Amino acid sequence: MFSQDERMSASTLSQEQNFSKTYVHWICRAKKEVGRTCKNHNFPEINLKKISVEILELEEFDEDIFTQQIEKITVLADGSLAFKFYEGRTKVWQKA
Repeated sequence: MFSQDERMSASTLSQEQNFSKTYVHWICRAKKEVGRTCKNHNFPEINLKKISVEILELEEFDEDIFTQQIEKITVLADGSLAFKFYEGRTKVWQKA
């Protein structure tokens, strides 16, 4: 679902259990590989969904619409997110 400069992949996520809830965080893969480092920001999945709602101009997150329209998300050096659409355009969310 998401990619990142310095190679964050869609399969790189971290889950933690806390009081019977599961929290999912998307992280740079290099942070988990021995001998590699990554300065990019981590994102809780709930925040990525909220940002995706804004980028897609939806009222709530829709997995089907997201999957149909978004090819990848790249985390930029300043923590902003570049959403690449399958139709070719890119829309950037600026980190506050």
